[in-house]
Amino acid sequence: MDKAILDMNAEEIRAFTRLLIREGKITGLTSSETKSMKKPECLEWIESALGEEALKGSPSSADMSEIRKEIDKALEAVSNRVRDVEERVNEALDSPKTAKRLKTISGARSGNPIVAECLKYYKAGEVNETKLMLLSPPSFGKSHAVRELAHEYELFLEHGCSKSIEEEDTLKGCATPDNESGGFINIDGVLTQAVREAGKEKSVLLFFDEVLRWTENTQAFLLTFLTGVDIDGELHYRLTTKKSESGALEVITCKARFLHIITGANLTAETPVRAFWSRFRKYRIEFTKALAKSISKSILLDYGLRDTYGLDTFAEAYAQAMASTRDMVKKGSLFESWDFRNLIQAIHASGGSGLDVIASELQALTPAHCTSWDMDLGDTNKDSTSSHARVLDLFLKAVKGLS
Repeated sequence: MDKAILDMNAEEIRAFTRLLIREGKITGLTSSETKSMKKPECLEWIESALGEEALKGSPSSADMSEIRKEIDKALEAVSNRVRDVEERVNEALDSPKTAKRLKTISGARSGNPIVAECLKYYKAGEVNETKLMLLSPPSFGKSHAVRELAHEYELFLEHGCSKSIEEEDTLKGCATPDNESGGFINIDGVLTQAVREAGKEKSVLLFFDEVLRWTENTQAFLLTFLTGVDIDGELHYRLTTKKSESGALEVITCKARFLHIITGANLTAETPVRAFWSRFRKYRIEFTKALAKSISKSILLDYGLRDTYGLDTFAEAYAQAMASTRDMVKKGSLFESWDFRNLIQAIHASGGSGLDVIASELQALTPAHCTSWDMDLGDTNKDSTSSHARVLDLFLKAVKGLS
């Protein structure tokens, strides 16, 4: 076969094949089908159309000119598409909203399954029909995940729920002494603040932590609030505040798409009101070593640790320590297990120095966190200390030499 044909690259040989199709020398094949064809396939079609003898001669200058036109046409089309995509990407990246969304997505990409679940239903400034209730054992990364989600919102508010009979006042607001001018002033509660800011069309994420602690009355109040009202075909939230306005209590509203509510709760002895329970989509987070490892790794990455083999080893060792201490809590040999708050505390105390310093901080803080004590004297239980020491020793051996 002629060297000029054999030396053609894949795009050139496809263009030559399309030229032969146009001239009617190749039949049974369409130009569009050549787009994904490999060079050997094209050569087979060319050989079958022209015959081996014809292939011994080089393509004419006219043929090569047509081939070049085909190639230039294809490259121009690709180049235009690339420019269009580049312009759209640049426009998206110039948007603060998109930049914040990408930061949140990176949290899910780093292996945090709770962040990934939240991203399915929450996007700042858009309609949020599904409201999540994150359910897990205590200290299992719910709050950390929600704070990651909050990066894309203009305002993030967090409220630790209480059984107090005054909880509704805490949500709406209450009168407090005015130290500057005397008398009393009405300050906004966390829910009032959220509605007021969302009423300005700011994207707001409101997190109710330990929501199952609420009394039946407080749960019923929020259930009524979430029902909302329809205004001009769009769901709005409406709230009567504690402030007076023209002789009546102030009523404020916001579009529901600007106020997103997410809740979290520990699965303990608390029993929810059924109507309140049914209002949320539940996401149960069951403990597994694989999940503990992925969340541990995500936390380490979020605090600026580099994604290395050592980081993966550290996260795996931490997950194993969590699993072992959880089993010991069930057996009664420990008061509490290792959890993600321990890891975050150790990272803070280390000042971001490295995995070895974080391990040293865990060595210092976990014994006091985990071991049980004599209920009469308050002395640390020696058997509990020994049980924890075995777990700690295995952890330190696994992460030895990491930095």
